[in-house]
Amino acid sequence: MKRFVGLFWKVCLLSVLFWNGALAEEPSSKSDGSDGAPQGPVLRIANDVHDFGKIVEGRVVSHDFKIENAGGQVLTIQKVRPG
Repeated sequence: MKRFVGLFWKVCLLSVLFWNGALAEEPSSKSDGSDGAPQGPVLRIANDVHDFGKIVEGRVVSHDFKIENAGGQVLTIQKVRPG
């Protein structure tokens, strides 16, 4: 029974590490040498935080974030969620 419990916890730990990306291969950002741009997609955001300061209740506010693909492949943005 102790062997089963130990194996169970090892499998759980590996699952967590895999799903968190610790064991996942990182995308290559090396340049192919032709134009100096990385081979894969690279997300670049000039200012990734915006402080609206004090806002009167009921007032609608908005802000546009400028996003650029600085890489050499198509950048796909998925699962966008407001903060």
